Amino acid sequence: MSQAVEFDFVEKKSRALPASEVRTSVGDGKSCWLDLDLGDPAAEAVLRKLGIDDLAIEHALADEATSRLVTHDHCLHVSLIDVTVVGGTLRTARLELILAHELLVTLHRGPVEAIEQVRKTYSRDFEKFAKSLGFMLYEVFDHLADDFRRAIRAMEAEVERFQARIFGDVDDEIFNHVGRVNRDLLALRAALLAARDLLHQLATRRSPHVSETTQPALENIVGVLERLGEDLTVAREILAESLDLYMSTVSHRTNQVVTRLTILSVIFLPLTFLCGVYGMNFKYQPELQWEYGYPAFWIVVVTIAGGLLLFMKRRKWL
Repeated sequence: MSQAVEFDFVEKKSRALPASEVRTSVGDGKSCWLDLDLGDPAAEAVLRKLGIDDLAIEHALADEATSRLVTHDHCLHVSLIDVTVVGGTLRTARLELILAHELLVTLHRGPVEAIEQVRKTYSRDFEKFAKSLGFMLYEVFDHLADDFRRAIRAMEAEVERFQARIFGDVDDEIFNHVGRVNRDLLALRAALLAARDLLHQLATRRSPHVSETTQPALENIVGVLERLGEDLTVAREILAESLDLYMSTVSHRTNQVVTRLTILSVIFLPLTFLCGVYGMNFKYQPELQWEYGYPAFWIVVVTIAGGLLLFMKRRKWL
């Protein structure tokens, strides 16, 4: 759903207006925010009527999952990745920003969590804090940082789930689980670092499209993203350590099974030897004609087995 809002910072008023009136409003000295869903067939036509640089429009409409900051003749184009976690799986969405004179255009395909949150808070923050259109830029990046924070917390919960499964049954699914979590952590890290670098450029580079009063606020969000990056690094380290612990646990269980099998082999080896000896078909075997040969055989078998078990127990092999 598309949306256009006009801001009057002198009288401290805002109002919704049709997208077709945005260019006229900016020409009258007002500031505007235009949010466009690129799934709308009319979105490209609306952009071209605003007089935005053709190359910026081409970049915004291109289906490229990259983060970048491009300076054009009359505007800035910022391409970002917004993140959410649904059902333990990372979901990403492209978010395009075009900053021109007293105009901010946000573009996306389908709902984007950061923009949904901006729609809920921009009116209140405009009345309380706004001094220029830069506050909308701050709104977008502030909610983008919140999305990263929630995504990191959700991924930390996935890491905790993996930790809880470490001492359970061994199966291939646990390796699939850790593989998915690690993949999502890497994708989340890439999106976070890209957003941090782009935001740092906006906060430090002089530009007619980003006011000097807005840049310190953006720099504060850079600090937030850096701390979130540290949290993300810790989550990856915990996942790696948990995987090492899991592999050690699996190895220990395997060693226990091998030890038990070895003990059984040691016990039955001499018994197998005795069975082999008395299973030979020689005609002259003294014990075969002995009245107490069979009970004596079992006495020897039980003695050998019991002696071995006692020996292994004293050596704490059992």
